[in-house]
Amino acid sequence: MNYEVVFNILPDGLWAFFGLIPAFLCLKFFLWIVKSNGGWNIPNLKDKISIFSAGIFLLSWIFMFSFGSAYELSKLLFAYYQKDYEVKEGIVKDYRPLAPLQKGYESFVVEGRRFSYSGASVSFGFNDTAAGGSPIREGRQVRISHVGNIIILLEVEAEPKW
Repeated sequence: MNYEVVFNILPDGLWAFFGLIPAFLCLKFFLWIVKSNGGWNIPNLKDKISIFSAGIFLLSWIFMFSFGSAYELSKLLFAYYQKDYEVKEGIVKDYRPLAPLQKGYESFVVEGRRFSYSGASVSFGFNDTAAGGSPIREGRQVRISHVGNIIILLEVEAEPKW
């Protein structure tokens, strides 16, 4: 059977790191506000505490998000390169797509294993919903490489070329 790769964590999953851009823009904005208000020489103790607290909160949020994401990605890439993942191959059954603008998780079953994902969550794995043009269809032949519930490689039966 010929398969076509529709998702691979190497080029596709790395786009999730663009979720960090708003965090760094917020940090830049915070530093700009401090600089435009006279820098760090703020005479009022209450204002110093407020700005310091906001800065600590912002930096800790960036730190947790970036290191949490980097850890998840490194774990998945390590599994990918070491071939330490499971592969399920078969027909998609019990496909439960989301309607456009509906929130929640899509899911389907291949070889008795249910996979679920949401297009609204930041994930390095496959998470294209039906509303976003997902290649998953009821009855379609697929081969899925996964670590837990995270799909790191998705292949679908290639369309015949006439």
